[in-house]
Order: sequence, then C-alpha cells, then structure tokens
Amino acid sequence: MTKSEARVWIVSASLVLTFFSIVFFLTVPYVSVIFRERAIEDAYKMILPLFVGYLAAATQYVIQSRSQEIEEPYPLLKLLVIGPIIGCAASLIILVAVYWLSNAYGDQGMTPDSLTTWVSLILSVLAATSNVLVAWLFQTRRAR
Repeated sequence: MTKSEARVWIVSASLVLTFFSIVFFLTVPYVSVIFRERAIEDAYKMILPLFVGYLAAATQYVIQSRSQEIEEPYPLLKLLVIGPIIGCAASLIILVAVYWLSNAYGDQGMTPDSLTTWVSLILSVLAATSNVLVAWLFQTRRAR
C-alpha cells in the first residue's frame, strides 16, 4: 500500500465510521430500550471528535500539499469534497425521518431540543471539512 492509498483509506474509513456512528446514535434510542439517551450522548461526545479530527487533519493536509494550482485528478480531494456532503445529506434525511416517526407513532418521541442538537452535530462534520476546502478552492489568484 502506498502512502497515497493509505491516506484515501483512512479518510474513507473516517467518513464511513463518522456517519455510521451518527446514524447509530441517532436511531438507537427509538428502536431499542437497551441504551438510555444520556449514555448515548456520552458515547457520541467521546467517539465522534476522533473521526472529525481525522477528517480535519486530512483536509489541512490536502490544502498544504496542493498549494499551487494543479488541475490533475486527486482522489483525496474528491473524497473530502463529496464524502461529507453525501454523509451529511443522508444523516439529515434519517434525522428527519426518525424525528417524524418517533413523534407520529410513539409516546416518547424525539424532542425539538434533541433534533437541533443532532442537526448541529451533523453540520459540524460538514464544517470541519468543507469550510477550509471552500476557502481554499474559491480564493482569488492574488491571495494564492
């Protein structure tokens, strides 16, 4: 495995594990009685910063290593642009579905406070990667 392949693998795994964790922690209180909401909150506060940190570090690496304008394909850049957008979109769709279903058919539905916490958490993953990339991709030539 080359260093480039290892980087792509780490970023891919981080994206998958981040969004799998979000979907798991989001849905488990409404499909299982094993986990209490407080225990789930403690778990995602411990696990998610690790993967988001990997993604932010990878984003910084891409920007530093690609400081000059090069228009050749770069798989890590593509993964860091597309992956968080797809993962966040899917997570937000699942969040809305869980919110709606838990309040439509259950006595203990997701509260509006929980909904806004999850929206904030999901969007923070997007912000950790996309904000730096957007600033870099859309800067003017003089600033480069």
